[in-house]
This record gives sequence, C-alpha cells and structure tokens, in this order.
Amino acid sequence: MGNSVLQGMKRLITVVLMMVSSGALANEANLLVDAQNGFTYKGKVINPKCVQLLQPSVSENTAIITRSIVIDTCQNSNLAFEGLNYSINAMGGVEYIEDINDPHTRFSYQVLGKLSTNVYALYHLGTVGIYSYEKESVLFDFTTNERQSVYILTKLSESFMPCFKAGNIAGGYLKITKSKWDSNAPKANQCLDSDEALSFNLSDILNKP
Repeated sequence: MGNSVLQGMKRLITVVLMMVSSGALANEANLLVDAQNGFTYKGKVINPKCVQLLQPSVSENTAIITRSIVIDTCQNSNLAFEGLNYSINAMGGVEYIEDINDPHTRFSYQVLGKLSTNVYALYHLGTVGIYSYEKESVLFDFTTNERQSVYILTKLSESFMPCFKAGNIAGGYLKITKSKWDSNAPKANQCLDSDEALSFNLSDILNKP
C-alpha cells in the first residue's frame, strides 16, 4: 500500500475520531444542562465563579447573607473569567480552581433541585445554599431612566452541611442524606460510618414576600 494511501487513511481516521470526540463532548454538555433544572444561562451552565462571588469570606460575618449578582454580565466577564474553564466533578458538580497549586482555591456547586418559585438549592463544599434566580427589570444608571431586563442570582440562605452525600427537593422539602458528623473527632475521622436522612421544610422561602 502506497504512502499516499496510508496518509489518506490516517487523515480520515483522525477526522472521524475528532467528530466522535466532539459529539461526545456536546452530548455531555447537553446532559449537564438538562440536569441543572433550569439553573442555566442561554443554554449553558452558570459560571461557577459567579456563584462563588456570592459566598461570604472566612472573616466576614455570616449573618450578612443576602447578596445578588447579574448573571448576564457576570457569565463571561473578566471578574469571573477563571470559572469559564470549569470541569465536572465526580458528584456531577460544576467546578473550577483558580490556582492548581492551592486546593483551597477550588470551588464547585451542585444543583440539588428547584422549588416552584425559581428558588434553587445548591451544594458547594460543605454548605447548602438557597438561591433565587429570576429575571428582573434593573435601572443600572439612574441618570438615563432606562431599565434593562436581566437575570439576577440572589443568595437567600445557607447552612453548614458536613459529611454531605446527596440531596434533592421534593414537595417543598429539601431532603439531605449525609454521614453522621462528630465535630470532636480528629478532622480526618469526623464523618462516621453511619448515615442520617434530614428533611427541611422550605415553605417560608417558597412563600417569600
């Protein structure tokens, strides 16, 4: 078989492999978007950096909880550019890391479910947060008197959830499965072998004013 024929076959195989790879990535992206329960922006997952920007710092008073961010402008902004290079972790969460040499700069969120009023429960690194994600009319510049319709993500509440395993929303309740936690044990052994199931009534958030 001549070299030209072999080279042609190699090129064909390369093209086919690229098409298969692209198709697999596209299917994975579509499956991920479907799993988000509508927690998306223009058909794509929400940039995890935008969600991370709503989290309080370690030194901040956690009682200061309500924060909002405009997803339309955050999604592809310089402020959140690190999150554009996200990956999917073993739990199906959307994850990014700012510094590969520093594991403390890793952040991820996993959509646990959605309430009927565009309120979502997200799990992120030991905490479950409750967020509203709604389209609102915003006056960015008060001198122009021109309002814009944008998507606003607001953090409403959160709770520390150590040893988390899984969670979902059903009938207005947030249901969590986690290992029992012993805060007095050494850090590596705080998550015990036995599990517990927790259920939280979110009706107060569901009926928020």
